[in-house]
Amino acid sequence: MSVVLWAATATTPQRSLLANFHHTAWTVQQGAPADIWALAQTRDGWLWIGSSSGLYRFDGVRFERVEAFGGQKLLSSNILSLLATDDGSLWIGYRFGGISRARAGALRHYTEQDGLPKFSIMDIASAPDGTVWAATAKDLAYLTDERWHRLARGSGLPDDVMNQIVVDYPAGLAVATRGSGVYLRPPGAAQFHHLNLGSSPASLLHAPDQSLLAVNDAEGLFRYSDARRRFTPLIVPRERFERSKLLMDREGALWSAGGGFLRRTLLNTRNQDSYTLSQAQGLSGAYVQALLEDSEGTVWIGTSGGLDRLRRNRLVSVPLDTELYQPGITRGELGAVWVGGVPSVVDIKPDDLPQRPLPISTTALYTDPANVAWVGSARGIWRMEGKDRHLVAFPEELRDGEVQAISRDGQGGLWVAISGKRQGLYRHDGEQWQRKGRYDALPDGTPLAIQLDGLDQLWFGYSGNRIARLSGGKVTLFSSLDGLELGNVLSLHGRGRQLWAGGENGLAVYNGERFMPVRGVLGERFLGTSGMVATAEGDLWLHGTEGISRLGAQEIQTLLKQPDHLLQYERFNFQDGLTGSASQIRPLPSLIEASDKRIWYATSVAVGWLDPHHIPRNNRAPPVEITGLQVDGQRYPLENGLVLPKGSSKLRIEFTALSLRVPERVRFRYQLQGVDKGWQEGQGLREAVYTNLAPGQYRFTVTAANEDGVWSEKAATLSFEAKPRLTQTGWFAALCAFLLLALLVLLFRLRMRQVSRRIKDRAQERLIEREKLARAVNDTLLQGMQGLMLRIQGAQRYCDEDAGKAQDMIQEVLDQADALMAESREQITALRAVIEFADGVPRALGEIGTMLSHEHGVFFRLLTEGEQRDIRCEVRDEIYQIGREALFNAFRHAKARKVELELLYGRDFLQLRVGDDGCGIDPTQIQAERRPGHWGIAGMRERAEQIGAELDFWSQPGNGTEVVLKVPAELAYTPKKRRFWPTRPETEAERSTES
Repeated sequence: MSVVLWAATATTPQRSLLANFHHTAWTVQQGAPADIWALAQTRDGWLWIGSSSGLYRFDGVRFERVEAFGGQKLLSSNILSLLATDDGSLWIGYRFGGISRARAGALRHYTEQDGLPKFSIMDIASAPDGTVWAATAKDLAYLTDERWHRLARGSGLPDDVMNQIVVDYPAGLAVATRGSGVYLRPPGAAQFHHLNLGSSPASLLHAPDQSLLAVNDAEGLFRYSDARRRFTPLIVPRERFERSKLLMDREGALWSAGGGFLRRTLLNTRNQDSYTLSQAQGLSGAYVQALLEDSEGTVWIGTSGGLDRLRRNRLVSVPLDTELYQPGITRGELGAVWVGGVPSVVDIKPDDLPQRPLPISTTALYTDPANVAWVGSARGIWRMEGKDRHLVAFPEELRDGEVQAISRDGQGGLWVAISGKRQGLYRHDGEQWQRKGRYDALPDGTPLAIQLDGLDQLWFGYSGNRIARLSGGKVTLFSSLDGLELGNVLSLHGRGRQLWAGGENGLAVYNGERFMPVRGVLGERFLGTSGMVATAEGDLWLHGTEGISRLGAQEIQTLLKQPDHLLQYERFNFQDGLTGSASQIRPLPSLIEASDKRIWYATSVAVGWLDPHHIPRNNRAPPVEITGLQVDGQRYPLENGLVLPKGSSKLRIEFTALSLRVPERVRFRYQLQGVDKGWQEGQGLREAVYTNLAPGQYRFTVTAANEDGVWSEKAATLSFEAKPRLTQTGWFAALCAFLLLALLVLLFRLRMRQVSRRIKDRAQERLIEREKLARAVNDTLLQGMQGLMLRIQGAQRYCDEDAGKAQDMIQEVLDQADALMAESREQITALRAVIEFADGVPRALGEIGTMLSHEHGVFFRLLTEGEQRDIRCEVRDEIYQIGREALFNAFRHAKARKVELELLYGRDFLQLRVGDDGCGIDPTQIQAERRPGHWGIAGMRERAEQIGAELDFWSQPGNGTEVVLKVPAELAYTPKKRRFWPTRPETEAERSTES
């Protein structure tokens, strides 16, 4: 390549670098250092940053401050220069003197004792023979046999600051000074001679074509001529190049910095276009102090405020000389593209000729199969063929509407969808406009998209998830019943017998019978697809709200055979230079293919293209590296064979891939052998976390792929051993097994004891029930029967003497028999109630109180207080009987208006209280023994005494009666037992079964 003159006229275009470069800036807020003076990339892929606040390394995601190598600290944190050499070394120059060499994790310092001049290290360079040179604030020095040597006095160099050194220039050793200009020492010569650049500070650049460029703060850019042995001025813009840095990238463009901005100039173009980036446009700082192009072609800029990255976009944005609102696109002739919007239409030529806008405000553009472009306007449809411009005018009633879509049919008719007062679909047959083309079966409303397929079928896409097909004069309608799930249909594309349809809800393909939804590999729906292009290679390109997507031909063929196939695809978005979003209403389509096979896109704010046959690819396999190991929050050295502490619980392994171009798209796969059954997908995460590792030998492996799917050539590995703690040893496991077995035996015995106790308790409970039954039979039935027999015998004696008296006595016996039967029923009912309501005394007594309340017409209220607890079965039955007796006495004998029963579950006692507002009880009756055949108060006292409870009576004639039963908690409540396993509750049958 030859360096041509950098022409500078008043009309030299200067545009923003952001048009075709993706820019990212990092400042202190994002973790980057400020005041960056040097940049270098070592062979392993790390980007090294030298700043006044320290040395940093960067993987594209995280900044890491480096203070030491192999435990040896740097000489200073104020870094002024860096150099990365082919042997993997990083050379570090300090502002206050000294150089360090970092290699293979070790650090070697060079100071005045090693012959190095004790001045600021302004620049470090490596000669083709491997000799390392240093430019200091006062001298030049070179390193041989681990010793630095100064150039001899009288070499021709001035007593000045040596800003920069170029040691690989074939014409000699070049040095730029701060105040004395540029000096050159030809090969084999001993003396430097001063070149014709004056005395202003200068910067040098050894260009790829082996020429030497220099920039002078005061006069501009120069090129050294070997033949004339002098610098020839290059005509440049008049901006000053204060503190300028120079860089020539792999495309041959020259990067320079000065005056608070960065400039990239295309030296091999006719206009030598210049693109700039300033702090106002997002540059991290006011002054550029370092420039570097890395191994992937990305340009890095170190500034006074931080770090910037500029990488070439895959999408080429085309600047428009005329500002257009909502631009639309369609194919032109010979690679040209028509771009239209409000207020004009522009014909963009592929050779970058000046754009000549036409004053036609448009909302729709279309190119027919004959390569004739049609432009929709409020007045009608413009026909653009060559230099001919012809208007197919609308009738008066259709004017001032907005054209939504245009298409030709197989008969040459022109179909136009119009939005506005007279919205709808119209066809022009060459003479007149016809609504719906006289096909009344077509839906009402305005189609959003119209497409003629390869079978001369016309397709119309509507809002509301509707598509219509016009074929052979027949209209067919499609909706959700036919598989459509698109919402508003925004784009249609015919391809053979398939029709692709895009809408706000995704993408679908018509297989001849119905529409099938199309999904990406992770279920993506390709939302808002408003433009589609099918290439000759069989690929399908989509433009939607998520970006531009490419579906490969092989993936499409698989989908057509397997409708549920999830497609692999490639996505182009803002990281590739796409700005704005695909149109969702007008103009459509948002994606077209030009005649030169470039694919053009239009968004709400930009127009651009990409060449599907020449997409910039990153073929560099990313080096992958394990960067950290944490065990339970403590860091450990990255050494294979590392033995982790006993009982290690949480393991965190950090890793990275040195692909700096698009680190956001780097993919990771990792596996911990012994834990992971297969490869784990990192999905952008740069760490793996494992918990509860078992003792054993482990090997961690990680690999990575860059944004184009190129995988690392060599995976990074780390092996380590997790030692068992006491509780993880084999003998401890055996001991635990033995103890577990012993515990099971013990629990089995405890369980059997518990079951035996339950059987005994149940037998005791049945015995108590039998005793109650026997007592009830004896007290009520037998004694009552005995009394009846005595009365009958008495009546028998009077049968002969006094028949009337005998009859009265027999009547009394019958009445007494009825009372005896009623009381027997009550006793049996009481026994049955105890069984039926064993799980709730309040419920049992409440039902009795409710029954008596209805029977006697007396108000009844049940109160419970405290947390209800289980009551011992022997206590529960006696409480029930006492409460029942008290309720019967209150309802039958007290003549009360209100009866109240209260059950209090206290912490220290269980209390039952029955009160009424009746006539009261005679105190003599409270102390009296019970009557034959009746329980009475004495019977209640007897029951209370059996369960160790206190029974108190309070009564006053005319003021009611109150019965209070108080049972101590340790006698009343069932002890709470902790069970080691759930037990099945007893059934009613089990409780009542007789042994």
